[in-house]
Amino acid sequence: MFAILPATMQAQTVVDFNDDSDLSYFYAENVDGSCSWDPSSGLSGSGAILTQDSQSVWTYTVGQTLEVGSTYSVSAYGYDSANSGFIGLGVSSSSTNAPATNAASDNGIAFVTHSGGYYKVNDGTSTSGSWGGDILAEDNWYKFALDLTYTGSNSFDVFYGVYASTSDGNIGSLLGSTTYTVSNATLGSASDLYFYFGTYGDRISTLDNFSTSASAVPEPAQTAGIMVGMVGIIGVFASKRKCRSGDSIRA
Repeated sequence: MFAILPATMQAQTVVDFNDDSDLSYFYAENVDGSCSWDPSSGLSGSGAILTQDSQSVWTYTVGQTLEVGSTYSVSAYGYDSANSGFIGLGVSSSSTNAPATNAASDNGIAFVTHSGGYYKVNDGTSTSGSWGGDILAEDNWYKFALDLTYTGSNSFDVFYGVYASTSDGNIGSLLGSTTYTVSNATLGSASDLYFYFGTYGDRISTLDNFSTSASAVPEPAQTAGIMVGMVGIIGVFASKRKCRSGDSIRA
């Protein structure tokens, strides 16, 4: 048997909302307004969540184990329909989260976006920042992505990016991004992490293709096993080449 494993081991889930049964994977809590499923408002006319004029947080209830060196990613596509409001992505220690800070929970690490700037949210404490200009425009799709890498001792390296997108989900240019490091004992002491998206106001009227993933560098024993297998295979190929050239192999 010959197998090549990638440098990282990854588990990824994409919820496309093409069926209303997809809602059963989420714990949703609204403070204001309401959200609903629609069969044709998403990417390429597919199913999606209608979120306009609501303050809500939707938590994916399947968690990922916290491990040092792992990177945890959450992303979603959103349709911008108005120049007012926010979209948030976050990672929490709880599978049931309520809206607290704009489009974020007060548990864990989140990033909240509006057209001209953003909020970094750490256990409910917000720090504002600017994109240096408006990066979102009405009547357009965007992809929003948040990555956390756990480096140990409650410390997380954070990447956040906003990408242009077509109506069928093809990704365009990176419109805005930021990286930073934050300490969060809530997540650092958790056994499992949970991912969520949040909305506030009119800006994002439709949300589609919610994706989560967790990736980690293989354990040393796994890497050693792969290398031993590769060496063995190379040895067999080398022996066969010698036989074909007329050399003999003696036991």
